[in-house]
Amino acid sequence: MRKEDADLVKAEYSESTSSELVLEFMEKEDMHKNEFVLDFVETHLKASIFDYSLDDTCTLIDDENCCLVRTYWFSKGMIDTFICINPDGQIAGMDPEIPMRLLSQVATELGKLLQE
Repeated sequence: MRKEDADLVKAEYSESTSSELVLEFMEKEDMHKNEFVLDFVETHLKASIFDYSLDDTCTLIDDENCCLVRTYWFSKGMIDTFICINPDGQIAGMDPEIPMRLLSQVATELGKLLQE
């Protein structure tokens, strides 16, 4: 995705999901567990993926599955792309133009986390 297009999408979802809104869909304890796992995934991806920069994240509500989903925004040069991960370590969505190399790296790192 071109950087200009990505910036528009990021701006639309840039405001963090409020705790009050999240609590309409899940219990406070579940919200904290979801956030903890997604923070851990973020830390792991930042430390493990070297040829793309993890620039931004956005936490969204998956109201169908009553959980949080975090969108991780990666960039390389003038290209931005995103991947969404749920607290179960599953890919919940992605940029249709995500580079296969990045998708493979993220999937590999998620697999490592799930094995531990």
